[in-house]
Amino acid sequence: MSGFRLTTLGYVLRGDSVLLMRRTKQPNLGLWTAPGGKIAPGESPEECVAREIAEEAGLTVRAPRLRAVITQTADDPEERWMLFGFLAREFSGEPPARCREGEFRWVPVAELLSGALPIPDADRVFTPWLFEPGDGVVSAKFWHRADLSVERWERYA
Repeated sequence: MSGFRLTTLGYVLRGDSVLLMRRTKQPNLGLWTAPGGKIAPGESPEECVAREIAEEAGLTVRAPRLRAVITQTADDPEERWMLFGFLAREFSGEPPARCREGEFRWVPVAELLSGALPIPDADRVFTPWLFEPGDGVVSAKFWHRADLSVERWERYA
């Protein structure tokens, strides 16, 4: 999609917990996020999320399930993203305490969804959608202010 950067987020689940990373650098410095990153040329979103989780968290995921396609737009062309959100329940390996982007922690899903953790503004809205029952894929669009806070959003599916 021209004009948008393509990226992934991969929520790895272990029982009732999800692996999150507290970012120690920008973007999202100090906030908790799922591992993920930019899609390389010729790479599928599934390949990207598996690669990013392996690079950042040292985990090998199998069968990540696409749960969301999120368009994020802003006045700044550098902040226009098409995000593919995945859940992964099958994996091998153990995450390190930290990587170059941040530190890892297994967080109860209920804590993530409670709003108690500092997470990016848009993630606070769309993350619960990924954990809804069923296997459907959510589609939504977010409009961001200059500070990347959410101005408004629409959920399509």
